[in-house]
Amino acid sequence: MYDRQLNILLVEDDKDDYILVRDLLGEIEGERFHLEWASSYEAGMEAARRQGHDVYLVDYRLGARNGLEFLREASEKGCQAPMILLTGQGGREIDVEAMRAGAADYLTKGQLDSALLERSIRYAVEQARMMRELEEANRRLKEAQTHTVQSEKMASLGQLVAGVAHEINNPLSFILSNVFTVEKGLDQIAPEAAPHLSEPSLRRLAKVRARLGDMQTGLEQVKDLVLKLRTFSRLDEGEFKVADVHEGIDSVLLFLKHKIDGRIQVEKQYGPVGALACFAGQLNQVLMNVISNAVDAIEGEGKITIATGQEDGMFFISVKDTGGGIPEAIRGRIFEPFFTTKPVGQGTGLGLAISYGIVQAHRGSIEVRSKEGEGTEFIIQIPNNLENRPNPPAPFPAREGGASSSLPSPFGGGDGGGV
Repeated sequence: MYDRQLNILLVEDDKDDYILVRDLLGEIEGERFHLEWASSYEAGMEAARRQGHDVYLVDYRLGARNGLEFLREASEKGCQAPMILLTGQGGREIDVEAMRAGAADYLTKGQLDSALLERSIRYAVEQARMMRELEEANRRLKEAQTHTVQSEKMASLGQLVAGVAHEINNPLSFILSNVFTVEKGLDQIAPEAAPHLSEPSLRRLAKVRARLGDMQTGLEQVKDLVLKLRTFSRLDEGEFKVADVHEGIDSVLLFLKHKIDGRIQVEKQYGPVGALACFAGQLNQVLMNVISNAVDAIEGEGKITIATGQEDGMFFISVKDTGGGIPEAIRGRIFEPFFTTKPVGQGTGLGLAISYGIVQAHRGSIEVRSKEGEGTEFIIQIPNNLENRPNPPAPFPAREGGASSSLPSPFGGGDGGGV
């Protein structure tokens, strides 16, 4: 027994054969079927486009066309329901051809009875269900594997950055301390020595003090660089805690500095509050993927605007570029795992897919607005105060019982690693 009514589309140009199938379905006790009849190839294709059918029964001969053509065309148009071919005269060649084309079954009308028809329908529906479950399990496995690889890369990068920051910090502290000592010494000695110095020596003293000031400024910049490196190296931690989103953005921009300087203007429009409860390392992955895509989208000179703020209980991050935009034909696929328009070897098609999963695991949303030739804007929204909710989110991929980490299906929208 089926747990619900099955919707069946019969594509048959012979009314007598339609009546035959209708009556056979009516003889099946306890089963519930809704039969829709399409009396031509074209009518059948129009009905198939509406989806919503559990199985198709398709006549092999449909005027000048045939059921195999119908099967192929419907599949190309995204129809997912299994198809059973019906024919007036059986033959092994047609049988083999039908199976190769992807038909779930092949039935000869002269040998058809209600029991055979029921078994064929039951088999086709169950086989389709098992295939969907297998594909879903395979997709989830790939999702988990790709995220694990990306997480390990981020963790390794974090360890590398932490080591570099540590090695720089030791001599930096020594130099800063000595510059401070030299500067204080000059401040004390210069007033006493100045009256006894010649004009050229006074000029040299002024130049030395100016150079010392420049050294101090440069060292402060290196100190700020080390601070950002140390901030980035902590972001691979898997702990759910309050992090400074603005620091995360700054650290990502630091890593992309070599691709930005001299050609891309970055405008930061930060809101007054940057604190957000999140998995900082995972959010940093999202920022790296989205900002890196914005940089890659700009050929030559351009501008990236990064804005943050809070609205209606949500913390939002907007990354807008002046690149070429995303063509409408592929806009619905950019979050799809393994989809990329980059050349082979330059993009894996995982970055945006993983970003989508991370944001969903934070119970948020990621939206893309783009117009070809006018640039692209990604808007990330994550709820505020997640730490105060009864069930805080689990990291992506979600642990059992945690937030869903499902990526969009290949048919519903969704690039990774750069469009």
